[in-house]
Amino acid sequence: MKPGVGEFRSRQQPITHIAPTRPGMSWLAWLFLMVLRRISKLKMARGLEFIHFAQWQRVRTKKLPRLSPDQPAENFSHDFFMFTTNYNGDWDQYIDTFARVAHIRRGMWWLWRFSQGFPGPIPLRNFKQFIHYQTYSEALYYSAYPAATVRNIAAALEVKRELEAFSAVRPGEETPAAFKKRYLGMVTAIAPNLGSAPGPAPYVIATSQPGGLPAMVTYTRNGKRKRKLALGPLLGRLATGGGGEQTLIAAMSPIEVKPAHAVTKEIASRIAAVNASTSPSPFAMCPMLHMARLLIIDDLRPKLGSRPSASLRTNYLLFVAAIDGRLEDFLDCLYTADPDFAQGVWGRCLGYPEGRDGPVYLRRYIARSLLPVQLPFVGFPGHSALDIRRALRVHSNMLDWMGDVHRTDMSDAELMAAWQGQLAVLLAGDEATR
Repeated sequence: MKPGVGEFRSRQQPITHIAPTRPGMSWLAWLFLMVLRRISKLKMARGLEFIHFAQWQRVRTKKLPRLSPDQPAENFSHDFFMFTTNYNGDWDQYIDTFARVAHIRRGMWWLWRFSQGFPGPIPLRNFKQFIHYQTYSEALYYSAYPAATVRNIAAALEVKRELEAFSAVRPGEETPAAFKKRYLGMVTAIAPNLGSAPGPAPYVIATSQPGGLPAMVTYTRNGKRKRKLALGPLLGRLATGGGGEQTLIAAMSPIEVKPAHAVTKEIASRIAAVNASTSPSPFAMCPMLHMARLLIIDDLRPKLGSRPSASLRTNYLLFVAAIDGRLEDFLDCLYTADPDFAQGVWGRCLGYPEGRDGPVYLRRYIARSLLPVQLPFVGFPGHSALDIRRALRVHSNMLDWMGDVHRTDMSDAELMAAWQGQLAVLLAGDEATR
């Protein structure tokens, strides 16, 4: 019953669930999501402590992007309700939480009650069958911090905050004895958040200076350490996320009209090659990106147990992402980082300007493919992807300090000198220093 997960090099697993809405209930689903967005901060999702991002949206089949005169209109009599998320842990445990925790169960009942075939969270077996049947497989999944869980990130951000506050006192402004007393207080404060740090990312974004534009991407291939100039971030206009404001987007681009499948297979092969490569993906070149996924949708499934009343007339490419700042900046960065990837995926879709190169055409095309997101959820609002990556590295640096440098037999003066000597490394948050 559990869908295939764990194939991506990440501790975060994606779910993309698309269910048909009940006849005549599509507008109620939209209204409910809009009202919930205004009155709720989705505390139930935040309290679970294993959801990074989630979004709920109504997909109007009569409003699916038609970007070419050759593309026919879809003929579904109903709309669809789409839920996308990425989470830590086991799929069964994740779905169990929806059903077994009372306030979560009530929220899920309201969110999915407008969907055809929704059996309710109880009995659990029927609910899991409902989720599994209408879950679509991702062709590619990317995370900017793949080794980190929600709790890792929360702990790392707290450790980084405490260390920065502690280090605000300049050297020479206190005696060694006063330093040690304050140091022990800081260690006591962060001790509950030290725990085990996440493992290293499969690639590294190195910066020339704290807060600066990433200049190089370092990665390991065939046992050898390699470096690649990150042109995307250098030429993209956004580095740290515009103050940490995060945006969730979903775009559905038409690939080709059925029964043709040649272009669809080409795009699928191109995506699979990126997913299987040991080199960093084009997404890794864009520092404003938290996570992204690509799916090829060749049909939308009807209610479980019923015969389809209609089928998609066009194959689609679904793109879901969480970014810092403006979508235009991210698309500029992605195109500049790997124009062949952008042209080989979106450039092959219906309606993309033939023979046109340049990020402006990708921006315009994605803008025409966007689907409205009515209810977004962000696990760490106000923190950019680079903020989180730096905090995770500071967390790891502090653990190294405690294990390799700090000793209980050090005198006050020795402890103070050792700390000041390692402070730049501890707070760098830059994997290039490792």
